[in-house]
Amino acid sequence: MTKPVTLAVTLLKVGFNSRTHSATVGFDATTSIRRSDFGLGKYVPEVGDEIAIQIVCQAAESAAYAEHLRKAAERAKASVAK
Repeated sequence: MTKPVTLAVTLLKVGFNSRTHSATVGFDATTSIRRSDFGLGKYVPEVGDEIAIQIVCQAAESAAYAEHLRKAAERAKASVAK
């Protein structure tokens, strides 16, 4: 069984990651679901129905950083040509 779930997302930081040499974003996402909403309600209330979910993620966007480097190289080349 699948159902849509809404996540509360908190942006932690956006910046340059010197280790990966790419633009990087970090965020947390949280939500809670009820097991019974997904057909898993057996033994409720003896077993808790609500499940808390927390996702901590960091993502690097290599294509954006490659584009940034290409533009920086073009600017450097243009300034040398002047």
